[in-house]
Amino acid sequence: MILTKFKHSKIIFYNYLLIMKTISTFILLIYWSIMIFAPVMSKDVKMSRAKINQIKIIELKPRN
Repeated sequence: MILTKFKHSKIIFYNYLLIMKTISTFILLIYWSIMIFAPVMSKDVKMSRAKINQIKIIELKPRN
């Protein structure tokens, strides 16, 4: 068994690096998916606000 500076075997250290690379890759994928879809989601919110603002409430007077 060859020891590194960290007093652990190289196998454990490489497993740790592999796990950390995998986790960081998934975090970056989530981050970039949010960055890409944020303008699309914001446009949907603005469209729904525009539809609400275009609705006019008209009060009908009763006929006598």
